Amino acid sequence: MQQDPMRPAITLGQSEHRKLRILAMIAAGHTADDSDFLNQELDRAALVPDAHVPDDVVIVGSRVTYATEDGRRHSVTLAYPEQADPAAGRVSVTSPVGAALLGLRPGQSITRMGWDGAFTRFAVLSVIPPRSLQ
Repeated sequence: MQQDPMRPAITLGQSEHRKLRILAMIAAGHTADDSDFLNQELDRAALVPDAHVPDDVVIVGSRVTYATEDGRRHSVTLAYPEQADPAAGRVSVTSPVGAALLGLRPGQSITRMGWDGAFTRFAVLSVIPPRSLQ
């Protein structure tokens, strides 16, 4: 099966996948479109035992630096909706940016269409795992 260049392979731990699936299904704190996008990302994720998720995979709690095609760099921490605070750099995993970054590794990028029909590319530059941030 050929990989879609706009949507690279992603990896998630089994427990996180389960939590995020429930979150996407209840649609609390996000729109139906955001929920649909998160569900699509969860559908294509390769699942591994939690202990086997590589440190450089973007998961909830990771600090990720990414670039957009206009060359701007952003550093955010992926958070559950109730802990999200964009002004403090904590982006919800249910947001378009959060769901797009989920499961990616440095060197990977994803392109997604915004609600305005414009395409945006997010390229992951670095990931700091949650346990390194504590």
